[in-house]
Amino acid sequence: MAAKLKNYTTTVPAEKSIAEIEQLLVDFGADNFMKKVDSERRQFSGIMFTFIVNGKSIPFKLPANVEKVREYIWNEYDSTRTRGKKQKDDFDREAYNVAWRLIKDWVHDQLSIIATDMVKMEEVFLPYIMIDDNTTVSDKFLTGDWNKMLPEWKG
Repeated sequence: MAAKLKNYTTTVPAEKSIAEIEQLLVDFGADNFMKKVDSERRQFSGIMFTFIVNGKSIPFKLPANVEKVREYIWNEYDSTRTRGKKQKDDFDREAYNVAWRLIKDWVHDQLSIIATDMVKMEEVFLPYIMIDDNTTVSDKFLTGDWNKMLPEWKG
C-alpha cells in the first residue's frame, strides 16, 4: 500500500520542498510569506502567504499534517513487517519529508491548472483562506459552523 502513496520514498528534505513551494507561489504572484512551526517537534507545520484576488490581498494558510503522514507510514510498516525493529517515532523525519513533498506537488499542479485559466485561484485555494489569525474556511466548515448551511442531496 505504501507504494501507492506518492513520494513515500523521497529523500528530498522538507526544507527543500518548502523552498520550492515558496518559489512556485512567488512565480505565480504570491507574496507576504510566513511559516508556522510545531514547537514540540521543531518542524515547519504550515506556510502562510497572500495573493491578490479581485484587488484585495487575501491571506492563505497551507497546513502540513505530518502526524497523519507518519500514522499512514507507520500503519503500512506495522502491517507488513515480520519482526520490526522500528518504532513509530523512527518515521518522524521520513513523514516530515513526504508530507512537504506531497504539498509541493499539489501546489505545483494547482498553480498549473490556474495558469491555464481552467479555474481561478480562489476556487482552488478557498479552503485555505484565512478568516482570522488562526482559522481557515476549511476549519470553519469542519467544525460544523458552515456545513449546516449545505443542502442534503436528495438524488
